[in-house]
Amino acid sequence: MNAKRVRNFILIFVAATALVGLTSCGGGNGARQPVITVVISSPTTSIVINGNIQFSAVVTNAVDTAVTWNVNGMAGGNLATIGSINAAGLYTAPAQVPSPATVTITAVSQQDNTTTSNSIVVTISASNNAGVVVSPATPVVPAGDQQAFTATENGNAIAAAFSVSSSSASCNIAACLGSFNGATYTAPLSPPPGGTVTITATAPDSTKGTTVATIQFSGASFNGQYAFNISGEDSNFQPLEIAGSFTAVGTPGSTTVAVTGGFIDLSSGTFGVLQAAPVTGGSFTVGATDGRTSGTITATGIGTLSLQLTLASNQHGLIIDFNSVLFNAINDTGSGTLDLQPQAGTFSLSSVQGNYSFGVSGTDEINLGIPLAVAGNFTANGGASTQGILDINDGGLANLGGVNPAPDTSLSVTYNTPDATTGRGTMILTSNFLTDDFATSLTFAFYVVNQNHLKLIEIDIPAIQSGDAFAAPSAPFSDATLASGNYAFTASGIRGSNTIQAFGSGGVFASDGKGNITGGELDFNDTSAQPDLKISATTYTVDPTFGRVNFALTTGAGAFEIAAYPTSSGSLEIITLDSKTDASGIAYLQQAPVPALQGNLAINLTGSAITKGVPVEQDTTGEVIAASPNLTGTLDINNVIATRVPPGSFNITASSFSCLDAFGRGTMTLKDSGGASFNIAFYLVSTASSNNGNPVPTVLLVDLDSNRVSVGELDQQF
Repeated sequence: MNAKRVRNFILIFVAATALVGLTSCGGGNGARQPVITVVISSPTTSIVINGNIQFSAVVTNAVDTAVTWNVNGMAGGNLATIGSINAAGLYTAPAQVPSPATVTITAVSQQDNTTTSNSIVVTISASNNAGVVVSPATPVVPAGDQQAFTATENGNAIAAAFSVSSSSASCNIAACLGSFNGATYTAPLSPPPGGTVTITATAPDSTKGTTVATIQFSGASFNGQYAFNISGEDSNFQPLEIAGSFTAVGTPGSTTVAVTGGFIDLSSGTFGVLQAAPVTGGSFTVGATDGRTSGTITATGIGTLSLQLTLASNQHGLIIDFNSVLFNAINDTGSGTLDLQPQAGTFSLSSVQGNYSFGVSGTDEINLGIPLAVAGNFTANGGASTQGILDINDGGLANLGGVNPAPDTSLSVTYNTPDATTGRGTMILTSNFLTDDFATSLTFAFYVVNQNHLKLIEIDIPAIQSGDAFAAPSAPFSDATLASGNYAFTASGIRGSNTIQAFGSGGVFASDGKGNITGGELDFNDTSAQPDLKISATTYTVDPTFGRVNFALTTGAGAFEIAAYPTSSGSLEIITLDSKTDASGIAYLQQAPVPALQGNLAINLTGSAITKGVPVEQDTTGEVIAASPNLTGTLDINNVIATRVPPGSFNITASSFSCLDAFGRGTMTLKDSGGASFNIAFYLVSTASSNNGNPVPTVLLVDLDSNRVSVGELDQQF
């Protein structure tokens, strides 16, 4: 028996005894006792969801003035459905408007439970003045998943029309926004700009209510067939090139992705060449909040590739080798890209058709493994090409000799029909320069991303190279082929005619589209950084037949002779032609006005850590979050060849970036919890994720540290 009941029992007993005493003494006259009454009151009879009202009760003609509070006749009520009221009379409304949108509050005397108070009807309404409330509020939806929404107006369920929108003007199609089927929303396959979308419910009377849904990465963000390539070093400090295609099977309901089917080609200074090794399995785990994804791919005869990548979207990712076990050996690293193959299963001879500009780089294995770069242009037509053009830089010997020598216009290309499923085929490049340099043609495997993009890897003995080919414009060509605007670029390789020194460069040069380079900025690093050099005004020429652009980037530290091959997306495949540098890279037409550096971005840095004066491969990926002027996120770093310490993941700490100048150049300092510090010059490119089906980086990067030479990029995630 609880204390209150004991107290009530004593009171009742005393009262009964008194009554008996009065009767026996003749003091009673038989009159009826006063009736107990309970009257409740409140300051208001309207409340919003989750709100409170303090009720009070006055009990008369009772020794015990306590009451039991009821909501709709239920003692204490139910917070989830009709609201609750405590012993002191404080009523709390539920989180959602009930149906009907009213509740009745009463009180019962605890001395006489047959005595009930008057009733007070309370009206419950939504907390927003507009009257339309969308549920669930602020949900988190995995990419590709579905979420059902409901709406109420002034607390009553309504048949609303639902729609989805974004604060970004560029996000205006279903692939970016997701879509509705009635009241069921299907999220896009990767987070949109800002990582959120706005869900709007429109009532029959045109009143609107909104909520914001957060979209996260999921297994559906890594689902489909992907082509990839990686360039780096194997466990014996020898060049390593890998390219292939595999099928990833992921779903919205899980972050685990299975790997099935595909082919991998590998070329290594240690392990030789292995062609079209079948993919037998593997799996990945996708990071829901940051797109950082880790996993393995197993291929017959090769072993297990351990990979760390960061998804920029469901179509593109930045990838590094994270200490794979190849041919039973460990300790290798490299960087590359991964791209969705949307035409998987339907590839044919027509998948390689039209003009292509290409760039490949690696090492010349006939000549002691010196750095090698080749760039050019050809026209593919039914398995063969018409006359093409190329430039070659073999360890600083450009086009077989001289400074800014003429290109080779004898290039011909033959290729076979790519595999219908994986898009893998082979092509042979033949030219006078290649024959003079290697005494043979060069054979490549290619993987079709789409008709605008091929991934290339050399699969013969003379050299170890990989790269890309992109769709290119057709003749005739003129000065306007180099469009009016600013081009941001990076290029890497070696510098020095007598010694081989790692080299990384980047900058922005301005073209007037009329034959003139009007200025710009250049940073380069050969372990002695030369930052923020001003580019002098000069001229350029355009080959009217092939579209090859030739110009010099002249600064106070000297001039770099450049050959550039335009692509249909406005980028340029570039190669240096001076005797002191062997470098290649890519340039992108810069967005105008220059975009801001903000949001969540995938990062890659690839190059060399300088260990005891020797450049050794180092590769970094991860996610960088830019919120001016601070940088946060996570870096995944593989420096295993130099340190023999396994790769690791580190939080970004105490990092920031500077304001941009007129050319979109800035500087940043990236520090991580492992003690590494990266001093970087960067160049804004574009907030677009792709152009003509080809990925476009948001930012290009050049490391300016004396103990590291690397270049890279940041790709906008959301």
